[in-house]
Amino acid sequence: MTPFFFGEGQRRLFGVYDPAEGLNAKAPRAVVFCAPWGPEYTFSHGVFRRLALNLAAGGYHVLRFDYFGAGDSAGESTEADLEGWRTDIDSAIDELKSMAGALRVSLIGARIGAALAAEAAVRRVDIDRLVLWDPVVVGRSYLDELELKHAAWVNERTRYLPLPPADTPNRLCHPLPARIEQQMAAIDLAGLLTRLKQKILLVLSESRGTDAAALGTIANVIPNRLTLERVRDRPPWREDSPEFGGPMPVNALGRITAWMG
Repeated sequence: MTPFFFGEGQRRLFGVYDPAEGLNAKAPRAVVFCAPWGPEYTFSHGVFRRLALNLAAGGYHVLRFDYFGAGDSAGESTEADLEGWRTDIDSAIDELKSMAGALRVSLIGARIGAALAAEAAVRRVDIDRLVLWDPVVVGRSYLDELELKHAAWVNERTRYLPLPPADTPNRLCHPLPARIEQQMAAIDLAGLLTRLKQKILLVLSESRGTDAAALGTIANVIPNRLTLERVRDRPPWREDSPEFGGPMPVNALGRITAWMG
């Protein structure tokens, strides 16, 4: 495991590189992780580290990284937006290709990161495979869900004292500027999936409402390229308290590792 910084100018990104174990007679295989937003990334951080180690042991060069304005990368959280994160994903892909000597890269994305990974796979010709884990399908629905969870979070913590005023709107104690909220609202994964040419693994540990119905329809439209896996694990980004890490979803990790091969 090698932590390092990459990127240009003031947009320095923090990454962790896990080299492939053993010698592979074939062309180098590589995978970039596209993380969720905010608290979902915080809770699931350990899960993605475990998955990265599994894939490295299976012969993949793996790069995990923090978006600009998130984690240990440069920038403030109030400066983050999805357009910049799309650029960060491109930078991470190019960086890993250079480090590993790979011609193509697979992407593993979760939640918002899954939607961003799908967008990258549409616009680039060097994406091999795509894993989408509980992806955000309808951006507006995702924001409505965040709003409900945030209201419950605030209610629990203001029984006796009000929260101090904040300069920037936030959800679950993570800044959510109007700019990034508008960009999230525009997400439409259903429209993207039918444009993808790669093989896709869709991992669902949640089956609710509009998103589940849309994904089920898509799975029937492109069955030759899309593998749908429903797992019984509790999603690692569904933790009730920031004091605890997300659960280890061993079933999902096993199926992703096996599908990547």
